[in-house]
Amino acid sequence: MLTATIHFLDGETLTLNVHDFVWGIRTAPINDRPKKISKKNWEKITYDFPNKDEVNGPFELNEHIKLGLVPSITKLLNNYTFFFTDDDPGTVFASSKVVKIVSH
Repeated sequence: MLTATIHFLDGETLTLNVHDFVWGIRTAPINDRPKKISKKNWEKITYDFPNKDEVNGPFELNEHIKLGLVPSITKLLNNYTFFFTDDDPGTVFASSKVVKIVSH
């Protein structure tokens, strides 16, 4: 089975398998709006954590023919501030703390 191990800044690791389900939590301060995005559109895509947040998912990790799970995982990390797995929703990981992804 295809797997990938995510290494975090504190030395912790998380191993994910192909077809695992993950959830993303998107957070962003309202006052960090880029000038190119209107206030109305910015409010649709941002949330004032911890009072408001958007949880999206579950997303199934899919295999890339040459890159394994790396594209699915990097898409999750790029789009969400935090994430958690379907297997352990009580543990939430910070995307910014990932230092390495190793596909097996």
